[in-house]
Amino acid sequence: MTWHYNTAAGILDYRTLEKPLIQTSRKYMSVTPLDDVTSWLKYRRVIAQPEQHDQSFSKMWFLFRITDFEKNKVYCRLGDKFIHVYSPSFFFIPAFMHAKWHFQPGIYEYEAYTSYADVHDELPARPIFFPYDRYQDIQSYSAVVNLLNGINGPEISLRRKQSYAAEKTKLFLDLYYTEDVGFDDIAKELKLPRSTMSRSFQKFYRITPIAYRNILRTWEAMRLIRNDISVTQAAMDAGFTSLTQYNQHFHHVFDAPPSSFS
Repeated sequence: MTWHYNTAAGILDYRTLEKPLIQTSRKYMSVTPLDDVTSWLKYRRVIAQPEQHDQSFSKMWFLFRITDFEKNKVYCRLGDKFIHVYSPSFFFIPAFMHAKWHFQPGIYEYEAYTSYADVHDELPARPIFFPYDRYQDIQSYSAVVNLLNGINGPEISLRRKQSYAAEKTKLFLDLYYTEDVGFDDIAKELKLPRSTMSRSFQKFYRITPIAYRNILRTWEAMRLIRNDISVTQAAMDAGFTSLTQYNQHFHHVFDAPPSSFS
């Protein structure tokens, strides 16, 4: 891999290092390394009909840079808070934050910054959405930290009704999502009837506990692969006990096989 320089500006042009990870008729995703822990991602999604999908990033955070979203076409649900996502804006989602995205038909191009290393204490623990009025180039982890710590606006306050069962279940899954523990055993550990645990979680987060754990495991497997762990070992380390199931979940989340990220 060759590093290229913008001779006119005298700076390193990271975008020439772009490596496509997913490239289909409806989805494009590429990655470019910025420093030892941070990467720049580029996305393109073609949405033919109204669509929604869940994201839960395990140990990863994402800072999205939205450049061409029209108002009232995309929104993100965090708990029971609806964030209308439009451009130009930044949208920071921390680790272990469940997000449900809703897209109206259209073609969407956007960027993101993330780290495949473990999460860092310097970053906010809550989501942040804020507009920007000029292009801001980010080429390092420290630039992400400086941007988020320097904004003049509050973090998003999630309006959530209290649900002891749902929050207790999520905390357990966030801590032990890689462990091979059945949901009957989880319910016993939490001293909750399994039906209460599942029903409360789904009502509160709009996703079943099983689906939530599988998404965490899938993103964790991707993170490990990007850290040079083999595809098979990443599956095991992320908590999958079946390679068939692992591949099915990967295709469902990323529209691509695990090997695309290696």
